[in-house]
Order: sequence, then C-alpha cells, then structure tokens
Amino acid sequence: MTNPIGRRVRSAFTILEMLLVITVIVMATGLIVASIDGIREAYRLPRTADDLRGLLAGLRARAMDEASTFEFSFEPDSSKYRVRKAGGDAGGSHGAPSEVDVDPMARIEFDQDDVIGEHDLPAGLSLLEGRGDGSRATASLQTGEETDVRRKTLRFLPDGSATGLAFILKDAGGGEVHFHVRGLTGSVKTARKGADGKDVLP
Repeated sequence: MTNPIGRRVRSAFTILEMLLVITVIVMATGLIVASIDGIREAYRLPRTADDLRGLLAGLRARAMDEASTFEFSFEPDSSKYRVRKAGGDAGGSHGAPSEVDVDPMARIEFDQDDVIGEHDLPAGLSLLEGRGDGSRATASLQTGEETDVRRKTLRFLPDGSATGLAFILKDAGGGEVHFHVRGLTGSVKTARKGADGKDVLP
C-alpha cells in the first residue's frame, strides 16, 4: 500500500513491537500483584491483633454472662492457640492455616461454639512469651492429661477478672504487638512495635 507521494505505508505492527508491548504489560501486571501482596502483608499483623484483642474481650464477657471460666492458651513460638471452657473439651479444630483466618467474613466469633478448640494464626505470625506482671504459667482446666509447663494460659473468671498474662504476637516480616491482660480487671491492653522495636502509633 502506497500513499499519494509514493511512499510505502506500513499496515500492521512488527513482531518486535508486539513482543515489546507484551513485555510491558507483563511487567506492569507483576508490579501490581506484588504491591497487592505487600499491602496484605502490611495489614496482616494489625488485623490479627485486633481479632485477638476482640476475642479475649469477648471471652471475658462470655465468662461473666455464662457464669463460667474460659481459658486461652498457647505454646510459645507457635502459630496455634487454644480456647477451652471449664468442664468442656477442646472441641473441633478450626483447620489448617489458610485464608480463612484472614477473611473478615470467616472470623471466629467468641459467642459461637466454633470458638472452642484449636485455632491457627495466619501464615507468618506466631505467639511468643511476654514479659511483665501478668506473664506466668497457669495450670490448664483440662484434666486427665499431662500439663505442658511451657504452655502459657490465661483464664477469664465469672466475676470479670482474669489470671493475667502477657504475650507477644510477632510477624516474621517484622513488627510485634504486645498484649497485657490485667488480672484484677481482665482488661486487654496492646502496644504495637515496629521492626526496629519502637512503638508504632495506631
């Protein structure tokens, strides 16, 4: 095909141009996916900390409402925690680590029976032993089994008080949330720290 001047006009893209466009699209897609993953990781720690704080406050409320004792426990340096009710068993498992624990629509509710049992934190998070007045080992409510002395246990009592416990929610990618449950009032205090160990404002 020629124009009126007689020069040849190209009517299609060359293979090189097509490959260049495809390469740019693939690179842009990779950058977008990486940024989305980064955002999810950035919110993983504060989101799970909020869920845990709500769970503990809910267990305290449920202990008073049902005039019963509820127990929250974990082994240090693990990604699992357990909830028990006085006189009950461990119940079923919440399942393997997956997006279920990250999805707010599938969040464990403290007033449902599903809260009783073993639960997994989202991948990359773990529970550590804390320091402070509330950090102490408490015997488990469960009878007929050997008690693990490493296991940290927190009890919420019917009068609204608790046995007291300090622990840390740690992100493998950096950052921590320090929990402190007061024994007299059962109130839950949290403080978030960055990868450099300094306090992070909410």
